[in-house]
Amino acid sequence: MEDNKKQYSIKVVMLGDTEVGKTSIIQRFVKNDFKSYFQSTQGVHFEEKKIILENGVHIDYKVWDTAGQERFKSINSLYYKDARIAVLVYDITNEQSFETLKFWLKEVKEHGKKNCILAIVGNKSDLDNDQVNASEAQHLARVIPKQQFILKTKHKNFPKFLQRKMMHYSD
Repeated sequence: MEDNKKQYSIKVVMLGDTEVGKTSIIQRFVKNDFKSYFQSTQGVHFEEKKIILENGVHIDYKVWDTAGQERFKSINSLYYKDARIAVLVYDITNEQSFETLKFWLKEVKEHGKKNCILAIVGNKSDLDNDQVNASEAQHLARVIPKQQFILKTKHKNFPKFLQRKMMHYSD
């Protein structure tokens, strides 16, 4: 690799309640693989995706998949440190997972980098029983002035979509 090409290492932490689809999002992004069920993450799991942009810039995404279970919440804060991007994930078919975003937001503000980029992701939009009103999610996104988008992890273009979003917000 040429020495004059820029290289970036970007730490991304995925936060949210258990079974909101954090692991599915990561697997789709990193491996372009979708499974409708994963075993709940115990503690923390790590994945890496390297991307070379058309201009030759190298980006190394280090994606941390945190456990959403209550018993792991105290150790998760160790993984916010140095995260450039925090993705707060909720399941649009589970209103409680949306309500808990306020907890995750507070955690990132208390334990994360001061300039950490936040994204709110409503997952499982391919399911028909929405319990979270889109206007509620938009209101939360306005309150924290960060980014919010609804995802269909099953969609084949999902990895490219997420990659564009992450690159855009990590400039």
